[in-house]
This record gives sequence, C-alpha cells and structure tokens, in this order.
Amino acid sequence: MEFDKDGHRVEQFRRDLPYELSAGAYVDLPDGSKYGNRFQKGFQCFAGKPFDQVSAVLQSEMEKHLPTLEGWDVQYLKANGEKVELGS
Repeated sequence: MEFDKDGHRVEQFRRDLPYELSAGAYVDLPDGSKYGNRFQKGFQCFAGKPFDQVSAVLQSEMEKHLPTLEGWDVQYLKANGEKVELGS
C-alpha cells in the first residue's frame, strides 16, 4: 500500500487504497569498519493501482523490469547506487 495523502503509513487493508510495486537491489560490503557499507538502488515499477487491478499487471511489470535488475552487479551498484554506512 502507498502512504495516505498526508504521507502516513496505512495500518488497515482496504481494497480502494492505491498500491505500488518497487524493485531494487543492494549489496553489503566490508570496508574495515564494524559493519561496512551498503550500496542500494531501487525504482518504482507502478503506483496508484487499486488493489483489484494489481493482479492484472503484477507479472508483466515484474517481467518488464527484470532485465534492468539482472544488469545490476556489484560494480554497477557501487558506481550508481546510494551508499549507506551500516550501523550509523
């Protein structure tokens, strides 16, 4: 489920709420610190779909975006992903 119009998390399921699908990848790498670093990248596949429409597009959206994710190896994530210092 997406956030409500005020940016708050929705706590109860309702069929009329908008749903989204995001995809992404991350890799955790040691760097000599206690926890290391994470390189992460993601994107939104669809948004604003009522629950009853999700099943009609879910598989095709996943298949459409799979080639993008398959191209994201460690080097790609290090060069293009967001770096997060773990444990901070």
